[in-house]
Amino acid sequence: MSFIKNHSSDQTEIETSSSQILGAEYNGIYEADVVVVGAGISGLTAAYLMTQKDPSLRVIVLEAKERIGGRTLTVPIKTAGDQTDQFDLGGQWVSSSQTQIIKLLTELQLETYPQYNDGCKIGQAGNAMLHNYTCDFPNFGSIFTQYELNKFVTKVESLAQKVLLINPDRLQESKDLDMMTVETFLQKNLYTDTAREIVRTIVRNTFGMEPSQLSALFFIAHVNGTQGFLNQFKTTTCGAKELRIKGGAQQITSCLAKKIGEKCILMSDPVERISHLSDKVHLITEKKLEFSALFVIVAIPPSEVTKITFSPPLPLEHRCVLQHFSAGTLTTFVATYERPFWRDQGYSGQVVSDGGIWTDYHSMVAPVSSTFDATTESGSPALVGFLAAKKGVQWSRKHHARRRSAVLECLSQFFSGLWALNPLDYVEKNWCDELFVGGCPVQGITPGVMHWVHTLRSPHGRVHWAGTETATQWCGYMNGAVQAGQRAAIEVMYELRPQVLTVADISGVETHQAHNHEPEPVPHVYRWTISLPLLLIGVGWIVYAIRSKYWFIGTGRIA
Repeated sequence: MSFIKNHSSDQTEIETSSSQILGAEYNGIYEADVVVVGAGISGLTAAYLMTQKDPSLRVIVLEAKERIGGRTLTVPIKTAGDQTDQFDLGGQWVSSSQTQIIKLLTELQLETYPQYNDGCKIGQAGNAMLHNYTCDFPNFGSIFTQYELNKFVTKVESLAQKVLLINPDRLQESKDLDMMTVETFLQKNLYTDTAREIVRTIVRNTFGMEPSQLSALFFIAHVNGTQGFLNQFKTTTCGAKELRIKGGAQQITSCLAKKIGEKCILMSDPVERISHLSDKVHLITEKKLEFSALFVIVAIPPSEVTKITFSPPLPLEHRCVLQHFSAGTLTTFVATYERPFWRDQGYSGQVVSDGGIWTDYHSMVAPVSSTFDATTESGSPALVGFLAAKKGVQWSRKHHARRRSAVLECLSQFFSGLWALNPLDYVEKNWCDELFVGGCPVQGITPGVMHWVHTLRSPHGRVHWAGTETATQWCGYMNGAVQAGQRAAIEVMYELRPQVLTVADISGVETHQAHNHEPEPVPHVYRWTISLPLLLIGVGWIVYAIRSKYWFIGTGRIA
């Protein structure tokens, strides 16, 4: 068994021991009030909030990997002057509109700085031609293409105002939308190839998935959760990519671990079984360690939940939803340079690309899906970019040197400079190779099960759920992880220590409880109460009209 040891840097050092576990061992079983499964942002946020509410609470966090942080990863990379600086290869942006994570960052005394946004942005879709644009949305191409895109965004925003992730069935068209993919939806609403390819590229960058994999209803509900379609790729105020964290995003979990007590975080041991035993929950890990708790919070991706055996089994609807999650495919790269040459040429560093066609690579699409200026707050110049969805899979099969060469050639073409071919350092992370993560940046839902999506948050006996995929706001983002962790923590404290909760806490729990069930169909009596009078009025009007017509004819008023 492993636990986290204090270390002078932001990185986490692992030391093996079983004597440091917080909690009493009884007959070979470690006992706690609450066991949290998963040491990402969501799980550690839940543990932190519970220990803040009641410092006497015994909490153990179980992590399958050898590190904490989940889908955040901050690493040292070589920079100018033969120095190194910290760069993010996982989640890395927050927004001033993301209230939960901004508040948490303040509590942890972590600072942010703005994403660089000055200069032209570059767009590529449908062919190899590069377009410059300056607005938040990659709206380029012909006038008709731009008109189509504006109309499409307006429609998506309008639908999203009526669809909530917490209850997506509110919209009249919900059933139809959940029976189609995003690909079908965009083909129904867009007619030019360029407009379609721009939207496909946005979807790939947001979810790491092809539009043909996602439920259209999930996509629209996700837009609601990000406070609008445009917010998902904005780098300006309130946009999803507005701010970066000084020193890297993995500091969030490092700071949380210190706050809750690093000795209670056990590493490198996946949970295999979770069983209800009368008034407690029993857990068994891969290394056959056993834990007993009054409550459990599972804060791992949906694909990883399916690897745990539950007794009694999860409800069928919950299992169906879990099986309909598809993992995103994403490779992140960071290239550092002596100078921010792209800035010198008037570029912001932001690119969105469908890849075009590279004949040099046997008609494969070019690897890079998007790039951003990743220059650190201390001034170390760098670009961060992503290989997303299908082409991320295709290029992951290539040798590292060939993939690196292709990525740098893309950067050289985007920014019209040979300097891009010679970075100081180049580091990449294929998130599909990371065990116990289940893909990146998020897992999305395929068509057909959104009616049961509430089960992702519905407690299973004494087992509660966290993880960014269970969030109702900013699902898939770090803020979603915080929101879900806080919700799960308050749910458990509501059962375990209700006296420590505020009125707002209790109100929040009761609101979520009201949505944690399958929406009731509209009763037949209620439907007839409305429709029968309307039907009778209509029939009466028709009878009156017919009678009047024939009465006129019968009395000679119409010749």
